[in-house]
Amino acid sequence: MPLDNYDLYGLVSDFATTDAIRETILRPLKNSVADVRLTSSKAGMIDQLRSLVNRGDLEIIKVFDLLRDSEENGRQRIHYYRVTTNKARELNNVDLVGSKLFGANWKERFATPLLTQQTEGFEVVDFRENNERHHDWTLKIYSFGTKNKLIEKGHPDVNGIFNEKWQTEPTRSILIVRWNTGPNPPLLEVRIPIDSEEHTRNFFRFVWTSIKNVLLETDAAPFPLDAAMKLLVSSRETNHSRYLVHDAMAWDSVSCAYRVNPNDGDSETLDESEHGGKLLKSILDSPGGMCGVLRLNWLGAAGDDSPLRKNLRCVIGGGTIGTLNQVTIGASTTAKAVDYVTNQLRHFSS
Repeated sequence: MPLDNYDLYGLVSDFATTDAIRETILRPLKNSVADVRLTSSKAGMIDQLRSLVNRGDLEIIKVFDLLRDSEENGRQRIHYYRVTTNKARELNNVDLVGSKLFGANWKERFATPLLTQQTEGFEVVDFRENNERHHDWTLKIYSFGTKNKLIEKGHPDVNGIFNEKWQTEPTRSILIVRWNTGPNPPLLEVRIPIDSEEHTRNFFRFVWTSIKNVLLETDAAPFPLDAAMKLLVSSRETNHSRYLVHDAMAWDSVSCAYRVNPNDGDSETLDESEHGGKLLKSILDSPGGMCGVLRLNWLGAAGDDSPLRKNLRCVIGGGTIGTLNQVTIGASTTAKAVDYVTNQLRHFSS
């Protein structure tokens, strides 16, 4: 059933940081709305959002946009695909894609994201053209379920058995399909929550089912990141202001796996570890040497124009050798930050 705006604010409270609420909405209003407060608690900021909307000082779509940015970016695994058939040109036509997936009235249907409440199953809740790039689009799916949460362990009885109390809670997972047109190459992003293998399989199954009218799974191939990982390692000294390599999993010519960690006492990254850095370089320089997992920190920079305002740790790879198309971003972040990572991976893959 539809949720009211109170639940919208509850979702914003769950997903958006206080910094995001303050910098995205409240600070731009400060000069025109006298009673906006920038230093209140998160609960106080949520109350301000609700009051500003009710008074007409803030369009509610701005609150939806804040929710979009907060819940769609980070805390996920991003899988990159190249479209290998002539479907790519069709995917550039947002109106055609929307009509094939949802009918001619798709813009009215998704004028604002749908806020629905279910106990199980999947539902497409948003489809939109990305404003800054008019050939890009985003489709969002909510997956509903339940989980059992231990709320009280209690004390052991005479037999040493704990009398545990469990509570069943509803869950809501967020799946994203993003057609990202550039810079080249155009990529299809499938963003999946960090979850169990069984849930991940179900997520992918529904994603491909949801877009089958415009793209089949057989129309796409994984965009491998192994070449990007190798170049990121080999050029890390000249890019020390852009990223720091933390550790890696590498293979040599006889398919022996090596987990290369910084091991010079106080070293925290391979860039600070002379031994670890030399070992990883020797493996990758050997015949058939490749990197299968790379953990690094992308370094943020201050300034309003910076796409990455603070450091962002991510894990590249982790899939099957030859189809290493996965990036894991564990922290909540912004759309600009995720785009920055994607564009860096494009650059280092070229």
